[in-house]
Amino acid sequence: MQKQMILILTTFLFAVIIAGTTYANGLTDVYVSPEGDDDTGTGQASDPFRTVGKGIDSISSGGTVNLAPGTYDRGGGGVTKDYGIEITKDVTIQGAGKDLTFIDARGLDGIFTIASGCSVILKDLTLMNGQPRGNGGAVNVASGSTLNAINCKFIKNKATSGGAIYNLGSTTATNCLFENNEAGFTQSGGAIYTTCGSVLTVTGSTFTGNKDNAQHGGAIFASGSVTLKIIGNNFINNMGNAIYIIYLEYAHYNINVNRIVANTPYGLYISRENPNQVLGPAGGEIKIDASNNWWGSNNDPRTVDGTIYDPQKFADTTKWLVLGISAYPNSVPFGGTSTVTANVIYNNLGQDTSSIGHIPDGTPITITTDIGNVGSKSVVRYTVNGIVSTIFRANDGLGIANLNAILDNFMTPLPALVEVAAGSVGTKASVSAKTIGMQETGTALIPLLLGLLFVSMGAFTSKQR
Repeated sequence: MQKQMILILTTFLFAVIIAGTTYANGLTDVYVSPEGDDDTGTGQASDPFRTVGKGIDSISSGGTVNLAPGTYDRGGGGVTKDYGIEITKDVTIQGAGKDLTFIDARGLDGIFTIASGCSVILKDLTLMNGQPRGNGGAVNVASGSTLNAINCKFIKNKATSGGAIYNLGSTTATNCLFENNEAGFTQSGGAIYTTCGSVLTVTGSTFTGNKDNAQHGGAIFASGSVTLKIIGNNFINNMGNAIYIIYLEYAHYNINVNRIVANTPYGLYISRENPNQVLGPAGGEIKIDASNNWWGSNNDPRTVDGTIYDPQKFADTTKWLVLGISAYPNSVPFGGTSTVTANVIYNNLGQDTSSIGHIPDGTPITITTDIGNVGSKSVVRYTVNGIVSTIFRANDGLGIANLNAILDNFMTPLPALVEVAAGSVGTKASVSAKTIGMQETGTALIPLLLGLLFVSMGAFTSKQR
């Protein structure tokens, strides 16, 4: 009996030690909720922690902190806080949705600093009101560290440089929204600052309302030996130049299939690190590829005020996206239909750019007509892969219908034409043509009616007799 008791106690103590060791080393999945408790919670889905900091502290390297819907805005010392957090391990911070999970620093501090050598994934959440004393309002990415932001919002963050993100490492932002972020009066990068051998890749994201008071990139500032890949994004209504680049000959820049409109004073501003450098065509290879973007019209962007500042032509902008429209078939009977397609996938040379990418899905294009309707006389459709389509219905007048597409207040200079001819679908003639109906045989009805009238009159006369 004594041996059995010893065995039971030994097994129990071993289990306790193992459990304690597992907790000390961290869990692979931790759950956090505004309704949780850092003191009594275990980090399980049924018993979550209260703060983001507690979740990160409790997770093992490579694990996931799952944030329930709600707002996380608790400050304080130690690990029990939601902002002012230094991340010193690999971790994924998973929200319940960018419109459901909010980390709000309330303008009291930055939100995350990622230590060198660490990799962090932020997914499906909003980071807002970060405001540190230094750089990186929402996230400060140290040299040698990695940030991957997926389907996130960065709203109203403010810092000396990098209002939302200050990047010295490798940062990727995919399907993110950067809105109303701001850099200080003497520094750079209203939304993102990237420099010193860093890598920045941004795709499918929108930058709007961001501000750099020093005019050094309301949306993005890039300098030094960076690798910059800006593909398929919106840059709209940013202040202090949307994209500001201090060009270096040994850096690499790709800025393609973006929608860059209504930014002040310029959409793209290119300066240079060393005024004595020989750059551009005279200096050899052009390494700023800024081709195949939509600049707000079908015109050469360098001829449009407020679009590009690049007097030495360091960037290649000889190709740009144009708005086009077509209709098929281009001749229909009254009552018929035609499929109308507008697109922003071809450049000024007529080349299909779909293999590179496309402007962000959901871009609104208006289609109008003067005859018939496309829902009414105008309809708004939203792009998928740079394309929209609608149905033209020839049910209002005859003649040539002029169909136009409008994007960012620019109308296609050449409309798609659809001829609406007399003769309607399913009948022998169109009411709009104001013709007298015919029998199936083609015999005129008027002589037939006259004949019937004479016969009737003859029968009536016979009766009277």
